[in-house]
Amino acid sequence: MQNCKYQFTQTKDKNNTKRAFALYLYIVGLSMNATGHMLNVEPSTMLYWVKNFALKTYEKSTPQGEVIIELDEMWRFL
Repeated sequence: MQNCKYQFTQTKDKNNTKRAFALYLYIVGLSMNATGHMLNVEPSTMLYWVKNFALKTYEKSTPQGEVIIELDEMWRFL
């Protein structure tokens, strides 16, 4: 085997336990940054895991009929 002097990163974690624990901590209320720091995972990876979990678990609701929004006149009191 030739020594090509390339450096490779670690392979992706195939263990779903770490991912499930990270999602649990996020759902309970810990922030993505704190969870990632605790488990030595990048916040972007945490975001990827949370997005994939939400897409697989929940379906997006569609609004029924028209949505009416009333504006409040609280700006006068600021």
